[in-house]
Amino acid sequence: PDRIRLLTLQADITLEDQRWVTVMAETGVYDRLAQTLRLGEAVSLYSDDGFGLHAGSTLVDLDGRSASSDAPVLAHGPLGILSANSFRFAAAGRRMHFIGAVKATIEPGRRP
Repeated sequence: PDRIRLLTLQADITLEDQRWVTVMAETGVYDRLAQTLRLGEAVSLYSDDGFGLHAGSTLVDLDGRSASSDAPVLAHGPLGILSANSFRFAAAGRRMHFIGAVKATIEPGRRP
């Protein structure tokens, strides 16, 4: 089939710089032709350097090496927490963009 429904997903990824990331979602739909993965509600990402991200439905473009969500997102890391209405990530630019009602709380004294 061109579209495959998935349940209880977890992917462990080692990045080019040898950092480790795990991504988890309760549901997903893999589209073989479009090379996309639509992750259902309750998407979580954790990295071995202390960062975490929690979002709703997220679209991953496997060919384009990008991800985006129009659902609220909460991120946390060594310096504090951040919330926003949505996010966009492009691996080529190695940047994550948080969009709409962005609020960051930096916790003094914490080190990255």
